[in-house]
Amino acid sequence: MWRVPPGTVASGLPYTVPANSAVSISGTQQETRELTANSTWVADPTATITYQWQRGVNTNSLSNISGATSQTYTLTGSDVGNIVRVRVTATNHMGNTVATADTRTIVARFSA
Repeated sequence: MWRVPPGTVASGLPYTVPANSAVSISGTQQETRELTANSTWVADPTATITYQWQRGVNTNSLSNISGATSQTYTLTGSDVGNIVRVRVTATNHMGNTVATADTRTIVARFSA
């Protein structure tokens, strides 16, 4: 009887913890505008991707934005004067990997 060693698939390729090439944020960094988290992940088996948007005056003071857990986030007045970060987690049965991207600039107030 042939057995597949633990940590491998029948093809002989090893299962992998999710890995990413990069996470980035696209969109205009201004109140009322939408930001989108962009990322590419490689994992076997396929990973489940989750998002958490955060804000703070600097990268050491970030806290989760309540309810902001989708790939997109619409900036609000509370974001003005802050840095916004997205925390992307990829999870499969082999483990998880977290990657982040920051706006790197302070979010601007909307002007009509």
